[in-house]
Amino acid sequence: MLARVWLFALVSVAAAAQVVVGVVADSSSGTPVLGATVSVQRPGGPVVGGAITDRSGGFSLRLTEGFYVLHVRSIGYDSLVRPLRVRASDTLRLGTLRLRPSSVQARDVIVEEAAPRIEVKGDTLEYNASQFKTERNADADKLVAKLPGVEIENGQVRAQGQTVQRVLVDGKPFFGQDPMATLRTIPAEIIERVQVFDQMSDQAQFTRFDDGQRIKTINLVTRPDRRNGQFGKLYAGYGENTRYTAGANVNYWGGDQRLSVMGMSNNINQQNFAIEDLLGMFGGGNPFMRMVGSAFRAMGRSMGRNRPGGDGPGFLSTFLVTPSDGITQSHAAALNYMNEFGSWLDLSGSYFLNTSSNNAEQSLDRLLFLGDSATQTQRNMQRSSAETRNLNHRLNLRADITLDSMNSLLLTPRFTWQSTDRSSTALTQTLAQSDALLNALSTQSKTTGNGFSTNSELLYRHRFLTDGRTLSARLQWNQQTNASDPSTSSLNAYYDGAPRFDTLTTAQPQDGTVRTLSANMLYTEPLAERQQLQLGYTITNTTSQLERSWTQPRNGQEFRADWHTSSSGLEHRPGIRYKLILGSPDTSAATQLMQGLMRSFAPRGMGRMMRQSDVGIWNIEFGTDLQLLNFAVDQSQSLASAAPTTFALTRQFRALLPTLSVTTRPAMTSFFRAWYSTRTNLPSPGQLQEALDNTNPLQLSIGNARLGQEYTHSLWLTYGTFDLASASSLFVSLNANLTNSRIATATTIAARDTTIALDLANGTQNLILPAGTQLSRPTNLDGYWNATAFVLYSRPVTLFDAVKLNVSGTLALTYQRDPSLVNGQENIAHSTIVTPGLSITSNISENLDFTLSGRTAWNTVLNTIRSQLNQRFATHTILARGTYITSDSSAWLDGWVFSTEFNYVATVGLAEGYNVGVPLLNLAVGKRILDGRGEVRLSVFDVLNRNNSITRNVGSGYVEDVQTTVLRRYALLSVTYFLRAFRGS
Repeated sequence: MLARVWLFALVSVAAAAQVVVGVVADSSSGTPVLGATVSVQRPGGPVVGGAITDRSGGFSLRLTEGFYVLHVRSIGYDSLVRPLRVRASDTLRLGTLRLRPSSVQARDVIVEEAAPRIEVKGDTLEYNASQFKTERNADADKLVAKLPGVEIENGQVRAQGQTVQRVLVDGKPFFGQDPMATLRTIPAEIIERVQVFDQMSDQAQFTRFDDGQRIKTINLVTRPDRRNGQFGKLYAGYGENTRYTAGANVNYWGGDQRLSVMGMSNNINQQNFAIEDLLGMFGGGNPFMRMVGSAFRAMGRSMGRNRPGGDGPGFLSTFLVTPSDGITQSHAAALNYMNEFGSWLDLSGSYFLNTSSNNAEQSLDRLLFLGDSATQTQRNMQRSSAETRNLNHRLNLRADITLDSMNSLLLTPRFTWQSTDRSSTALTQTLAQSDALLNALSTQSKTTGNGFSTNSELLYRHRFLTDGRTLSARLQWNQQTNASDPSTSSLNAYYDGAPRFDTLTTAQPQDGTVRTLSANMLYTEPLAERQQLQLGYTITNTTSQLERSWTQPRNGQEFRADWHTSSSGLEHRPGIRYKLILGSPDTSAATQLMQGLMRSFAPRGMGRMMRQSDVGIWNIEFGTDLQLLNFAVDQSQSLASAAPTTFALTRQFRALLPTLSVTTRPAMTSFFRAWYSTRTNLPSPGQLQEALDNTNPLQLSIGNARLGQEYTHSLWLTYGTFDLASASSLFVSLNANLTNSRIATATTIAARDTTIALDLANGTQNLILPAGTQLSRPTNLDGYWNATAFVLYSRPVTLFDAVKLNVSGTLALTYQRDPSLVNGQENIAHSTIVTPGLSITSNISENLDFTLSGRTAWNTVLNTIRSQLNQRFATHTILARGTYITSDSSAWLDGWVFSTEFNYVATVGLAEGYNVGVPLLNLAVGKRILDGRGEVRLSVFDVLNRNNSITRNVGSGYVEDVQTTVLRRYALLSVTYFLRAFRGS
């Protein structure tokens, strides 16, 4: 029925609308004017239609019958305004509309004309900050959160459906790769434009060949009159239940020399800096094996096999900006410095110090399916508490050194050191389907550890006299080490038959290191005016070592087991790329002027890319790499006084890795990019190692020495366009991945006591699985693929000629086909997530700021077997946020600040007792003092005292719901001073 209504409406509009066509030309030369803006509005009303002229100067509009005012504008010309009457007749032909060249300087025209809210520049979306009103003292994160297609949630910034991994300021790194640290340091009022794009690697920017190593990036372009001076804020607050917060950020900017200092301390779960999780202290499993797996997988991408907007550089890109669970007290300090020393050195660096203490309590309710039917189940319930102390140091440097006009060096070292101390207790019970108690486990554990990592790169760049001929060499050194000393003490009770009790105390210290050294060389050669060739060669060597011990008291003596595992991989990768430029660029004066302006405002390193994406130009790149990899794993194991046993494995991998890239700009206001690539993913030593892991006696795992490497095809499509007349924009992206020989999981679940025969590299071994126990083993399976589509549409709306709003709608579609083996049968899990969203933000004034948004995520998981694991649940999210600041001639009535934020999250489809809605209401009232430079505020967090945290997880053979303690209601009285002292340009 709804479809019929929409169809009827569209037919009705089409029937009533008349076509209006015309041509815009230069009054002096008579040449067509491309890119002129044609807009139509009702007399005294808003714009109702518009178009951009094509290469012939032509345009076409659809208008209903009535009277209008027609505006024609183009940079370098005087504007043309004329009345227009549309009758209910055939096509209205306006003929040629002639624009007179303007006598005003181009730069004067630009200030007035070039101020749309969103522009497409190359493959960059640029937002005009002045078109998105925020309150006077807001930080940049408040501005960025109002931009269409950008959202900030749980300390993560997402743009166009992808995680933002870097925020630049005036095209330069600011606080390393920590987006939130940057956004919460820069005031919104000093920002002129915000640019969102997929930034290429430094080497790709130099060679002009797209290597696929793109990361989603935001560039904050500051106002020229705000680049000299001091700015920042100082704040402190205290409230009930000893809640407090205090901090400061101060910036000293003098043109190219910029110094920023930050510090903070609070116990209200505010963490403004990212934490690199070297030790995995917030999760389970073996952190070293995860580390090794990431390092070896990185080898498969050594020449840039990442998909656009993918994982980013290296394997140290997992950040925890907001502490995951519980209540956290944080202390942090940071320093950022940047400067240009003449024309030979561009230097920037940052240092972070973080320390935190986290207390979390958690309830877990897990339903395990023992067989292929829903009638064979067990229930596992766990209550746990943990205290974690964490200390982090992080140092980032970037030195861009110009040796001469043809040679340069880029040095980017990064270092991180981390220590942790974690203590936890847990009580676990397992119930049969009849609710009879099968066992109970009381556990106390303690872990101390420390880790160090470095990810450093040196890039040499040489440009020959011939344009397009370059030579570049890159040297990368990555090292990650960690050491931990976990110990566990548990009391076990078994109630299957006569009650039995057992105590178990174990210690499992481990020490591991992963080192990766990679070198590559790229040479580019112009073959013709529009053809270019790139030859490359990469060699990568990765080694790892792990020392692990396991001790347990038995009969008054200590039983000890030791493992030593080492692995190495040597990869050679020659590659070739070919670039072809097709089409004829638009050479009209208006187009050339606009493209010149776009390049002048582009982030550093994007100018060359834009020159290759002029209107009408098709950039096509294709090529392939040849992967030649030798991989070896050695392991020795000694149990008590028995003779050590050894295990050795050597593998060779060979693969062709083709790639294809197509980029074009169909018009001044649109872009299109397609990227196809292939990549490999090696099995980690932990996946290859055929040693039984019985850390959890009910969930065993073992490796598979016969694993092969994954081979993935990736396709990425993006399209963006905007309409100058209506200021509307559309962005569409599609990403699809198909993986052959995917490293999946084969799970064996014992419904009764079962003996299985394991086919290992050293022969067959029998393993007894008690009833309710499951064994997981990696295996290669074909047929995995996933796809994600994202659509963003945005436009401004004016209500009652005064209420200006920015309205944006999003739609995200995600599908995944994930094969696995369950008791020897192939199970295909089909996962679908459909997430529509709508956001309305105000654009009225600095004194009134509000945001209304809603989003629903429908989740569906369907399995071809074990249908009891099928899931259908939805999460609904509603957000309402507003700030009103009074303005009055009376000093007493002026400057009152009223703020509110309401966030409602409701999930349906979970287990009984977990389907609850969580309304989170925050209120604040404040008074501006010291001529607006200071503010006294009383805030109440979680006014309704309903804050909660519930998560659903679906695994192989189980479904679980997890509830974690969160911060509840408190009131806080705070004082803030805003520092603003600018000296102009």
